[in-house]
Amino acid sequence: MEAISKYITYAKAVWSDTAIRRGIVNKPGTREMRAMKLVGEMIHTVVSDHFGFSIPFASFFRSNVLNRIIGGSANSQHVKGEAIDLDADGTSITNAQLFYWILENLKFDQLIWEYGDKQNPAWVHVSYVDPTIRANRRQVLRAIRVNGKTQYIPFVKAQQ
Repeated sequence: MEAISKYITYAKAVWSDTAIRRGIVNKPGTREMRAMKLVGEMIHTVVSDHFGFSIPFASFFRSNVLNRIIGGSANSQHVKGEAIDLDADGTSITNAQLFYWILENLKFDQLIWEYGDKQNPAWVHVSYVDPTIRANRRQVLRAIRVNGKTQYIPFVKAQQ
């Protein structure tokens, strides 16, 4: 199978322990592959080149079935191949550094500070949409849990 981008193989982009364990086919169609290649090129490659190493990611493409089983949002851009969850834990940078660099330097549709605390998110969700389909919104959110449920609120930078 072809590469998604400079640093992302097809196998890694569709990998899911849950899908393997449950026998779920996690295979993108042509439209999703196009979207994944754009996310790879416009987000992952640019970020990785800036920081000097391939930024690890926890989730990229999810089929509708897989997304439903893991409790993903019904409107998840992962299903469309438009979103990737970056996680710099164990590298020379923090997820907060990654988040702020993307915020200040890249075009994106959504950038989400996923859980964690006010100093560092647990991971960084970032999506990108083909601008010939619609404009990228530059929506910046924070995911929090309230009574066991995820809520997305506007992101407000923590006071230093």
